[in-house]
Amino acid sequence: ARTLPHGFIPLHSDTPRFFRGTLRLSIQVVAEGIQRLYCNGLWYDMAVGEVWALDNLKPHAIRNSGASPRINVLVDYLPSNELVEWVSRGDDGLGVNDEAATSEIHAMSRERYRKNRWKSLRYELFKLVWRRRA
Repeated sequence: ARTLPHGFIPLHSDTPRFFRGTLRLSIQVVAEGIQRLYCNGLWYDMAVGEVWALDNLKPHAIRNSGASPRINVLVDYLPSNELVEWVSRGDDGLGVNDEAATSEIHAMSRERYRKNRWKSLRYELFKLVWRRRA
């Protein structure tokens, strides 16, 4: 996943039919400074080289505050006992509540979706027609 400089990925939840039963790991590869990830009401500061487990079925968004692109590798795994044990050893208390940043990401997301609502609607209609023909 690549996020442009000063860009963001708006608030969204991934579609359960594609990710049911999987565990998503996120590895930040390239970024200028700490990047902030919003997930399910909390903010997480991500640094290059860190691996994060993300519940992508919960509302989440990312904000690139740097002047260069942010590159992140997202991998969805079917969980094995070893992987679940490894993830469960991680620190799960790192999220912070930042009401100002939360309000801002909600406003930015609403604006992005409002601006692009017809593109999204056309895409959803295309998918419906395509599925019926397939």
